[in-house]
Amino acid sequence: MWKVDLIAQYKFRWFGVLANVKGHHQGAWSWQQGLAFVSREMLAVYQVEENPDVPEVGSRDASGGTGRYFLQILFLAANDGKQLGAMYLTTPGTGSSRLYPTHDGRFLIRTGELLRLYSADFQKLAEQSLPHSLTATSQGSDVAVSPSGRTVYIDYTASYPTQPLVRGHALLDADSLETIANPTPADLALWPGGPAIRFFPNAMSPIGLPGWFTLLGEWQTVDLWLKDPFCYSGFHRITPEVYGVAACNRLRLFAPNGHLLWDVPYTDNVASLRGGQDFIAVESYHIPADPFDLGLPATPLGIKVYNWKKKSEVCMIQASLERPHEHWPSIFHDVSPRDAVAVIEGSELSFYRP
Repeated sequence: MWKVDLIAQYKFRWFGVLANVKGHHQGAWSWQQGLAFVSREMLAVYQVEENPDVPEVGSRDASGGTGRYFLQILFLAANDGKQLGAMYLTTPGTGSSRLYPTHDGRFLIRTGELLRLYSADFQKLAEQSLPHSLTATSQGSDVAVSPSGRTVYIDYTASYPTQPLVRGHALLDADSLETIANPTPADLALWPGGPAIRFFPNAMSPIGLPGWFTLLGEWQTVDLWLKDPFCYSGFHRITPEVYGVAACNRLRLFAPNGHLLWDVPYTDNVASLRGGQDFIAVESYHIPADPFDLGLPATPLGIKVYNWKKKSEVCMIQASLERPHEHWPSIFHDVSPRDAVAVIEGSELSFYRP
């Protein structure tokens, strides 16, 4: 295990909502942060920073940014935490900024209205502008990478004075960022949730059961065994062999064929799920009773690590910071394909091998 202070050593800001609570940073840009394993050997940490010497109004580049805000990305070796590289990319203060691993060490970087593709050795391979209208009153694009890392889903919404809502979508090749003109179910295989339904709306079960396309292009429905359907919050493909769903303080793991692998003995609220080869990491929190509607903050419990093959809990990484709101993270984490766990709390990045 190794640790590093991201503020002291690499000049990052505080990770999480506490920066805003203390009044040091305001605005949507201050929430753009996270970490992700790009490969087994490399971890990326990213966060949007502000340069107050640059005015907010000025000429804009392809991302939509003026230079006042930039996305700082740090690449670290997973085995010892040594720096492997860094990037600093202009981004707008109001847009989304994020890194997305694809496959074989490649990754995408989104900075506002621009999507870039990089190789494992940091060479830019392609770039693509996201949909943008000069006449829309409001607009935005959501980006998601398929479980295989081979395709990229773009979901665009915009509002106009004469049209309340216009929506469009596209599927891109993750190795070129070129549009896939006629997607097939195989392009969306093993991808639970919205993308498959957006392209093939008639595939979903008539009674509304969730599911995904198999590798053969057939729609696989899954019975979640939920007494209350309003508890369902969506599927997560957390490993190539495991899907997870958290609902009503329950956590269930399913195989790609819909078979229930494990009804995990779990009673806390699930904030996020991540998975590696044999392990899954579950960020959990507790919502206190709030009879007077005072907006009491949720209490972070930490990250529980499970070996899903052995159906056993491996360890608990305790949280040390408050979580001011159930939707505002105080812990950022990811699991590598080799089952290492990286965790950021505040300024500290910690690396574990459970």
